[in-house]
Amino acid sequence: METTTPSYRGLRGLYIANIVGAGVPGALITVAPSFAAEALFGAAQEPMALSILGSVWLAIGLVSVVGLRAPRQLQGLFVVQLVYKLIWLLSFALPTALRGELRPAGWVMVGIFLFLIVGVALLIPLRPLVGARATAVQA
Repeated sequence: METTTPSYRGLRGLYIANIVGAGVPGALITVAPSFAAEALFGAAQEPMALSILGSVWLAIGLVSVVGLRAPRQLQGLFVVQLVYKLIWLLSFALPTALRGELRPAGWVMVGIFLFLIVGVALLIPLRPLVGARATAVQA
């Protein structure tokens, strides 16, 4: 792939956003969970759930470091993120917001998730992923 195309630069931008927005908080949650819970969410969190979140976010950040060198080969990471972000928005954020109970940290997460969803939708060719599966099923 040409390294100067907007798509290539955009993918690299998404990987950098993952490193900063998921990897750094994931590392912070992993090494200093109490501090991270207060800093990121404004309140203490259930330790097991927080450790799972930290592990997943740190893994996303680490895979994204590799993705900087091979942007197209690791773009499946963004599909996983797209799915989990949509699930969270629809199953938690939307109902909580409609009840008027979404806290400020939740609104920040909504904004970040929507930004990344739009970025992924614009930069990742999802149709070939779906088309490849449909063709394989027909064969």
